Amino acid sequence: MAYPTYGRLEAQLGTLRFSVLFLGSGICGNLLSSAGRVSGVGASTACYGLIGADLAVSWIMWPHFDEELKVRAMQQLKAMAIGLMMWEMLLHGAVDHLGHLGGLIGGLSIMPLIVLRSNTVDDHRLRITRFVGGFALTAVIIICLAAIILAGRAAHGSAEDDYCAKLYNR
Repeated sequence: MAYPTYGRLEAQLGTLRFSVLFLGSGICGNLLSSAGRVSGVGASTACYGLIGADLAVSWIMWPHFDEELKVRAMQQLKAMAIGLMMWEMLLHGAVDHLGHLGGLIGGLSIMPLIVLRSNTVDDHRLRITRFVGGFALTAVIIICLAAIILAGRAAHGSAEDDYCAKLYNR
């Protein structure tokens, strides 16, 4: 795609913007994971955010790709999609699917907000992508926080009931 390696992505974005992307994607992934009542530990949500960022850059730059680069980008996208689907299916029980999805959405949403405008970027396409990315990021965060809060309130009564039942059943 536009950035074949993530070390190169950090070099092009700079340490601060890359850190915002990586940590923000990780937070989005963990929020969606928590909203789905799954607990997990690791940086895979943030790594999926880097994949989402790569997709966002490809979307923004697509009109400026020549035909050969478009064909190569589509081949890489297909290979990545097949590889990720196989990974998710083979490790079905041990993988935090919601966390990975949240990280991917986070990267897709954050990257347009932090990427610098260049002479090769279509301003209108970048503005629309930034608006959609900002809206999606805000919506994901609000929905996840609401789900976490509501799930916590709903589970609170049942946890107390379980505790009381254990006390009485001694």
